[in-house]
Amino acid sequence: MDTIKNAYLYGIQNEIKTKNLYTLLQKAFLKAQVGNIFKELIELEKIHEKKLTEQYMKLFPGEKPDVDHEEIFTFHSEIDLKDANDVLQFAIAMEQQAHEKYTQLATDTEDEETRALFSYLAGEENNHKELLQDEIERIHGAMTWFDPSELNGLQEY
Repeated sequence: MDTIKNAYLYGIQNEIKTKNLYTLLQKAFLKAQVGNIFKELIELEKIHEKKLTEQYMKLFPGEKPDVDHEEIFTFHSEIDLKDANDVLQFAIAMEQQAHEKYTQLATDTEDEETRALFSYLAGEENNHKELLQDEIERIHGAMTWFDPSELNGLQEY
């Protein structure tokens, strides 16, 4: 049961840490449109933290998850906070690591509810990665949206 407890503590701590990082990044890019993606991700990380905490409390009644408060505010990176692309690439790498870790945790557990939750979270982290990749494409102009009616009259017959 200690292994499951450690898996939940890792997850809760990871979600809090990521939420804290995205809060800082959202503030750093408050005036830029890229800040909106971090605002959205903050809310998603809160949902993940809540799901993990609720399941932890169900499995370990009366115990409050004990997270390392120093670790949840420690970010190791050499990223340039003025470069949105670098920041987004860093965030993508974090989401990829979380996806891999949750996938491994799901594989390693025998508890069906825990496996289902960690599998769900692995998928969610992959979705976050895709959101961040879409944002990179947007800032580089790779995603151009248009109204199909703008093409009326331009078709060759």
